[in-house]
Amino acid sequence: MSPAQNVKTERGITKRDFVTFVLFLFGVVGIFIFRATVLDRVMVDGDSMYPTLSNSDVLWATPFSSESVERGDIVVVMMNGKKCIKRVVALPLDSVVITNGTVYVNGTAEGSDGGAGTECSLVLSENEYYVIGDNRSVSGDSRVFGSLSKDDMKGIVWIRIYPFGDAGEVRDEY
Repeated sequence: MSPAQNVKTERGITKRDFVTFVLFLFGVVGIFIFRATVLDRVMVDGDSMYPTLSNSDVLWATPFSSESVERGDIVVVMMNGKKCIKRVVALPLDSVVITNGTVYVNGTAEGSDGGAGTECSLVLSENEYYVIGDNRSVSGDSRVFGSLSKDDMKGIVWIRIYPFGDAGEVRDEY
């Protein structure tokens, strides 16, 4: 270290301390910018995604991209003015039929409707998605509110960050 780096200013701060502080400050600002533009922190509210996700789980989601979403992905959506976590069961231009307690997507059975008693038959438009909670007997989802537009899709769940014991990639447990 050169003697010039160790010289204290009138306030008692060395040049090295100042540079360290500035780098730390840039790092913190960079993290906040990254977090604000790339990741969205969301908390699960309710049991509609149980057993995959539990009430109060904290997740990070990436911004929604219609090019990267796949059937079966867990997404953050706006329903009735509130952020909700649901699973994509049908993509744009898919057909959805719910009859006799079974959900069919493009003619393939995708499981029970959870006893909701919903009956429907529709073909999604170019910008529509059909989402359902994993705990179908208690989930308010597309069976109640209808299909969602691309604008209602806010993010794709990436990882669970809390509780710490369950932290990590959210696996397709459904």
